[in-house]
Amino acid sequence: MKFSCDKDYLFEAVSAAMRAVATKAANPALEGVYISAENGAVKVVGYDGDIAVSAVTDAIVAEEGAVVLGSHLFSEMLRRFNKGTVDISCDNAFFTDVKNNLTNYKINGISPDDYPALPEMSAENSLRFPQNVLKSMLKQTVFSMSNAETKLVLNGCFFHIEGSLVKIVAVDGHRLAIREEIIDTGSVESTSFIVPAKTVNEVLKLLSDEEGKTVYIEHTRRQIIFKIDNVTLISRLIEGDFIDYSTIANKKTSIDCRLDPKEFLAGIERTALLTNEKLRMPIRAVFEGDRVLLNCKTVQGWVHDEINCKTVGGELEIGFTDKYMTEALRVINDDEIYVRLDSNLSPIIIEPVAGTSYKFVIMPIRLK
Repeated sequence: MKFSCDKDYLFEAVSAAMRAVATKAANPALEGVYISAENGAVKVVGYDGDIAVSAVTDAIVAEEGAVVLGSHLFSEMLRRFNKGTVDISCDNAFFTDVKNNLTNYKINGISPDDYPALPEMSAENSLRFPQNVLKSMLKQTVFSMSNAETKLVLNGCFFHIEGSLVKIVAVDGHRLAIREEIIDTGSVESTSFIVPAKTVNEVLKLLSDEEGKTVYIEHTRRQIIFKIDNVTLISRLIEGDFIDYSTIANKKTSIDCRLDPKEFLAGIERTALLTNEKLRMPIRAVFEGDRVLLNCKTVQGWVHDEINCKTVGGELEIGFTDKYMTEALRVINDDEIYVRLDSNLSPIIIEPVAGTSYKFVIMPIRLK
């Protein structure tokens, strides 16, 4: 194998592939990146047995071939190289020569035959999303994914596509996040699938905020492929039926509080200073008239705060965990939201003032 390519482009490809490189594996090849050169391009692959990430970049290929190189060492070499061209070649024993300007490394590689074959699939459904829209939808749901081993179907994001209506849902038993958009996905069929949390987080890192960029998705019942620019991510799906979240999402409310989410977030963060993992105490919130009273008492002391609001339908004191509330409020970009309530034991529902693009449901804590 022998090829030349731009150092920065190759480093980007290696960095993308390293998202799926195994840290400790019985097969040493899985701790490296698989590099193949053919047809005027170089492909770099990382695979940990669950997720495979491959990235392609243009190259001048003098001799086609492949090699597996230690991912960390190779990445750090590229990081330290000067800008310009990288020349890479390896012999039949996979002893690899890596050159950049006046710098020259000679390192041991691994036979590509030791690298496991990537999963193959024949897509049953194909979809497309604007990258910036999908990124926004995932940002507003990932924090509600579960990591409990007792209910594996909750350890990811549930995608439901019906016509042009796309919903992404995450729930962990303490809170629920729903995000929906009207999108031309290019699919006429209804489809649903659960993407594992690890995959969701890696996809989120790869997606762009720029308008005009598209992510292409193909899936079967058990696997999914995300094609993002020059990067392809392959992952298993979580098998099983997602929970029926509609009951909790559509709980009736009788009290509506309209407020600024940034002010609400700041007030909760100030109030939560007296709590920590060991002194976990609920935030006590009293919604009344034109203000929300926030209180918290721990062995460290007592705190009181207030923020402005407009409440109709009555007054209510309710308790909640600051972490669950703040993680929802941090992903809201609107200037105003509705906090909808019914009783001190009923879910707290957060919705936009206009539209139905998101809904966050947070379970209350019984106050003593």
